[in-house]
Amino acid sequence: MPRHSEGWLKTINGRLYGYYVEYVLNPKTGQMEKQEKSLPLGPKSKIKMWEARVKLRRHIAEQTGPGSREENVTFGWFLEKRFIPAKEGHWREESTKATNLWLLDNHLKKAFGDTLLRDLNKFELQVWLNKQAKQYSDGVVKHCRHFLKAILEEAVDQEFITKNPARKLELPKNRREVDKTVLEWSDIWRVLSRLSGSEMDWLLFQVSMVDGLRPGEIIALRWSSLQPGRLLIKQTVYRGHLRDYGKTKKSATGVPIPQGLYKALLSWQGRCPDPSPDALIFPSSNGTHLNTSNYLNRVLYPIKRDLGLKKLNFQILRRSFTTRGQEFGSLKDLQGVLRHEKIDTTANEYAQVVDARVQELVERMYERLTMGGVKQAGGKLQ
Repeated sequence: MPRHSEGWLKTINGRLYGYYVEYVLNPKTGQMEKQEKSLPLGPKSKIKMWEARVKLRRHIAEQTGPGSREENVTFGWFLEKRFIPAKEGHWREESTKATNLWLLDNHLKKAFGDTLLRDLNKFELQVWLNKQAKQYSDGVVKHCRHFLKAILEEAVDQEFITKNPARKLELPKNRREVDKTVLEWSDIWRVLSRLSGSEMDWLLFQVSMVDGLRPGEIIALRWSSLQPGRLLIKQTVYRGHLRDYGKTKKSATGVPIPQGLYKALLSWQGRCPDPSPDALIFPSSNGTHLNTSNYLNRVLYPIKRDLGLKKLNFQILRRSFTTRGQEFGSLKDLQGVLRHEKIDTTANEYAQVVDARVQELVERMYERLTMGGVKQAGGKLQ
């Protein structure tokens, strides 16, 4: 759809003309080109200025309204030429940007790339989203819905369409359940016992369970990161590349470390292959960063099979830390250790309900409630 201004008036040789600008898509170049157009309004002596403005605005509306939208503006063109250039500056350069571009290309562009913006409608978008829910994870479905709404809202803002057909898209209720597996204490102790044959693996598991670090943070730890009572998170590894920032603004900071674990790490430093300050605490056999996929296949997955566990990976260790940590601290405390920007992430994505604690809660509530009176027969209070 051509974009337009409200126009302006000019007097030429005693006659009044209206002018306005349209930005029209050139299908050969794929670019929007500026075109200035004019409208004769009649002798200036016979038309009032306000009447001329009204007439011009009506003409612009007729020329740029729904009946004359640019036929060649597709969802794919708008996504590549308008939405991504406007929004990618707000995406983190590596992780978020790469994930977003992959999702936009493999899901939204694949489904709607050749569809004209004006032909998109809520019904077809909702049907497509419902199908996505049967095939893909909860996270993918939520991101698809978010981007559809954002892209088409941007198209409205840029005046390519007049209404956002995705504005009222609903999340399907038949979405795949999010895996929220957590380890029981007995399972945690069994895993720790199986790792005791390798001091490095034994300590890596403890750091993960006690501080809930992300795998990219653990494998980037250097001996200079180890301070009395604290581990400094100065770098992270993402897809094999070292970076000097974390997943969120709060990630690159320090986390408290128990005195016992601090001493155990110092002891390991005295026996490890390279104890120098810049050396990695948990290196690969050749001294480089561990590959997390290889580590899972080589260390954690065999233990999972041997112990009959449902799942065992770094995400589950981080979630287990959060859930079991509720026994010793508040959600706010856990948010501080996990370094989530929003406490909702800690509460909804990581911390799971512990049945024993729920039972303890209602028992304590009942105990406090019944302190206000003396029980009579039949359970009544007086």
